[in-house]
Amino acid sequence: MGLIAPGGAVNWQIEADRLVGRDRALAELGRVFDGASRGPVGCVVYGPAGIGKTTLWQAGLAIAESRGYHVLSCRPAESEADLSFAGLRDLLDDLPDQLLAELPAPQRNAVEIALLRRGGDGASSRHRAVPVGLLALVRALSAQAPVVLAVDDAQWLDPPTAHAIEYVARRLDRERVGVLVTVRSAGDPVSPLGLDGGLPLDRVARIGLDGLSTDALHQLISTRTPQALPRPTVRRIEQASGGNPFFALELVRAFVQSDGRAGPGEPLALPHDVSELLVGRIQSLPTAARDVLDVVAALAVPTVELVVAALGKPAGLHGVALAEEHGVIEVSRGQIRLAHPLFGTAGRPSSVGRRRLHARLAELVTDIEQRALHLALASDRRDAQVADALEAGAAKAEERGAPTSAAQLWELASLRTPESDVTLRARRTAASGTAMFHAGDTGRAGVLLETAVHDFGAGPDRARVLLELADVAFHEGRTQHAVALCDRALADATGDRLLQVAAGVRRCWYGMHDVPGQMRSIEASLQLLTDEDALTDPELVACVWLMTAYYRFFNGRGIDRQLVEGARGLLRPDSVTSLTWAGDWARMTWRSFSKFIDLGAVRAEYAAELAVATDLGDEPVVGTLLMHLADVDFLLGEWQRARVEVQRSAEIVAHSGSRRWRGFVLYAQGLLEAHAGELDAARTVLDEGLAIATDDPFVAAMHLSVLGFIELCRDNAIEADRYLTRAGDLVDEMGIAEPGRHRFHGDQVEAAVAVGDLDRAARLVERLTRRAELAPYPWLVAITARSRGILAMAQGDLDGAAAAFDQAVAAHEAAPIPFERARTLLWHGRLQRRRKERLAAKTALSEALRVFTELGAPQWAERATVELQRLGLRRGTLGDLTPTEEQIARLVAGGLTNKEVAAAAFVAVKTVEANLVRIYRKLGVASRRELIARTVPEGLYVGTFPDSPSNPDT
Repeated sequence: MGLIAPGGAVNWQIEADRLVGRDRALAELGRVFDGASRGPVGCVVYGPAGIGKTTLWQAGLAIAESRGYHVLSCRPAESEADLSFAGLRDLLDDLPDQLLAELPAPQRNAVEIALLRRGGDGASSRHRAVPVGLLALVRALSAQAPVVLAVDDAQWLDPPTAHAIEYVARRLDRERVGVLVTVRSAGDPVSPLGLDGGLPLDRVARIGLDGLSTDALHQLISTRTPQALPRPTVRRIEQASGGNPFFALELVRAFVQSDGRAGPGEPLALPHDVSELLVGRIQSLPTAARDVLDVVAALAVPTVELVVAALGKPAGLHGVALAEEHGVIEVSRGQIRLAHPLFGTAGRPSSVGRRRLHARLAELVTDIEQRALHLALASDRRDAQVADALEAGAAKAEERGAPTSAAQLWELASLRTPESDVTLRARRTAASGTAMFHAGDTGRAGVLLETAVHDFGAGPDRARVLLELADVAFHEGRTQHAVALCDRALADATGDRLLQVAAGVRRCWYGMHDVPGQMRSIEASLQLLTDEDALTDPELVACVWLMTAYYRFFNGRGIDRQLVEGARGLLRPDSVTSLTWAGDWARMTWRSFSKFIDLGAVRAEYAAELAVATDLGDEPVVGTLLMHLADVDFLLGEWQRARVEVQRSAEIVAHSGSRRWRGFVLYAQGLLEAHAGELDAARTVLDEGLAIATDDPFVAAMHLSVLGFIELCRDNAIEADRYLTRAGDLVDEMGIAEPGRHRFHGDQVEAAVAVGDLDRAARLVERLTRRAELAPYPWLVAITARSRGILAMAQGDLDGAAAAFDQAVAAHEAAPIPFERARTLLWHGRLQRRRKERLAAKTALSEALRVFTELGAPQWAERATVELQRLGLRRGTLGDLTPTEEQIARLVAGGLTNKEVAAAAFVAVKTVEANLVRIYRKLGVASRRELIARTVPEGLYVGTFPDSPSNPDT
């Protein structure tokens, strides 16, 4: 890595001078870096081996450094491809410690452990914090000067580093960052490191390199070889090499060294193909130099010290000097690099020689992962010691936050485990599958876990793997299969009480399409717990208690507050997260409960956990929390904030590929758009979500409920009733007795009344009433009372409707859900109009109009306006204000000071003050700001004095 401070001076012309025939490509690189000074850009340089990608890449870095850009670069080799964060170490090798110190602790710890700057603590979820830390570092650098993230030969980049860079590329917005990548490819490749998906297409440049022209080759040869060649010979070299500069120079070298001469029409004394040429080049080296090349090609991080240790001091030092003299290696600060990657593949030793070499290197390297890989390559036989070393390497990779590398090492460990040790082999295969699941490859994870299940005999070990496989199935949206796997695990867990509890909890969690079955599963787990478990494993007990209360609640048994509070007492009050799955699930269940009890408190808990998950880089959790926050903010009336949260959640889910969670996000998007009056846009996303949820009745019911709401907005009662009835049928089929989980039951009553089916509406209201008696939380009490009032109005019982609406309005005081409160006020105002209570109706309808307007629900605001107009009151009348009071109220609402109001109304300032006292009392407001909020939505102030001061508190 080169970290060049702004203003650093580098003569990039030195690099440019090495380029021959690449003027246009170099100019394109210059334009890319021009763009990086204004925002994120990407550039992919591609072509076959030897075409000059690295030379162009180096010239590009020199340009960037000469401009004072920060350059973070790495040049991975094939031998590094299976190691954890080999590329990241190169990228951040020279990074000042101060930058790392400024990262949040979870990110700093993860990056330092990945870079081997400190030991780990065994946590396996750290891999998600490393990319977040890299992004924070890049952003910090880009605030000082543009940054170039540069990777040469990206096809050899280790997966953990590649994932981290891709994470950064996907999240660049306005940062001054350029990503420069070279990749070996015969044709136009898919952009590596997610550049095509992470950046706009017009911000990604693609530079394909092909063979040099005859003139360019002639210039190259004349500047790089000790003797000039005649032009006809150069043409024939061009034909033989295809214009590839590396191959051309090797052909020239071979031609010159063999004293090659050729007359007109005579063939050149050149090898038949490039591979023969390269092999010949390597074979022509002195033996000591070839030995060095073999060692360098086998090492992930070759150094002079390691090479000398492998070959012996005199021979090693001599060989290094010879290899460097012959131009096949480059030595800098004790580090060795192949002069070209192809030198590492051209003259490899025999299989016996390679195994002997890897065995020797396994004795020398200190890195646990590297040692394990060398041992694996030293023999392809099953060997217990080799398998143990590979397991140690896998554990180290997991500790460093590299699940992909860990999965590969676990799988190798399984393949090296002796045939006789079936259980250990299966355990290692299962560990590989789990690591692959954490890496995001659910397909491969499923294959490995299925293999482990097949290899295990019946018993607790197989039960644990079945539960891991159930996690994979549920993530993929195959909930019924996940439940079936949990059933198999329960059978295998016989005799292991706590494992049975864990299996029962998972079966309950995943069986969301069978709510009675969920309750049976969790009740069975509850029966297995003992008094001692609350002391030895309090988070597991809290999880079971909370889930028991939760699923009893949704089975229509009310809220067991004693069980809920007892569970809360077992959880650490100072933490929003846990190191155990049971603790995490317990907190998730508690927050789901809190939506019915205290929206403000649950929002604070979600926000606190979101901050922790963001620092850890736990994207799946971040995406889920954002969706829950959007749901809570929607209820609280914070619709703009909810839209931002849904958009962020959608971006994360799009990258995760989770089909089921995409259904949830589309529902949230449709919900917000429908309430904001964007009915066509809402219909589009909801139809897409409904198509996704064909085999998921839980999510399908959510989409159907919003589609029904849209038709209510359009006054299409028949279609609304059809959608909401379908949603109700699905919910009934799943056995969900509690209305608050899908929140469409009030709309369902309204639709049934609108189509004239009062008997069905009465049955729906009766069911809601029974539910509200068992679980009288504020939202349900309010919606039930409103539904009862709507039905009573339709039946002509205006007194009964008035009592119901009064109860609903009172319940809303304890339920901070402004949209539903405004809907209740709208119905209440309609009833009061029918009862000739015009001033009371005006008060209710005006408040509904104000809330709908503030929320941004134009269609519902229009409904309130229409109802106000039906009252037949003179436009501008405010309750029982006198004409003088109304005039003064208008002028004050226009932003005039008391003195300005007095002048406009031709009265004294004291008269204005006295009238304001009466106005405030009559309207129930306490300030000019509240007066404006009360009057402006009603259209009473029309801007008579547009140039007057607008400070309401003056």
